[in-house]
Amino acid sequence: MGLEERVRRLERRMQPKPKPPQLVSEATRRVIDAIIAARHEGMITPGEAPDPEALTTFLRERGTTAETAAGVIGFVAWTRGEDG
Repeated sequence: MGLEERVRRLERRMQPKPKPPQLVSEATRRVIDAIIAARHEGMITPGEAPDPEALTTFLRERGTTAETAAGVIGFVAWTRGEDG
């Protein structure tokens, strides 16, 4: 193995590793994290309709848009906070 080959191998190792593709967008991840946090905080309880104003404020504080918050609240109200 020559010196040039060693230099090329070293240069290849010095390159940053490619990141794996993201399967979920950052906005979607933020919404999922906010829903999980709301569940842990007791704002979403199985079998009960959520308080829309409090849940909207909670979601907006965690970086979701107003439109997304409204959609999440509609979904939670429709499923009554049930898992699955």
